[in-house]
Amino acid sequence: MTLYFMENDTGVARYAVYGSKRLGGAVQRNRVKRLFREILNLVKLRLRGCDLIIIPRTGVAGMQSDQVRPDVIRELLNNKILLAG
Repeated sequence: MTLYFMENDTGVARYAVYGSKRLGGAVQRNRVKRLFREILNLVKLRLRGCDLIIIPRTGVAGMQSDQVRPDVIRELLNNKILLAG
């Protein structure tokens, strides 16, 4: 997963998930984007006010939510985007 972020003035986290054709067909791309949006919605209240762009890697297309969630949360914590609590 590649993560780009920048603080914003709104104080609310905004995010986008970019699914390139390398992830697979339209069905697989949309599934991966839904998976990442679901994870981000679960931690939405703990996110700092910043704009996020997430680019998933190709290997994530066949994974389940519980396999991806720890990696996403660890990446957000390492970059101090997700407030611990």
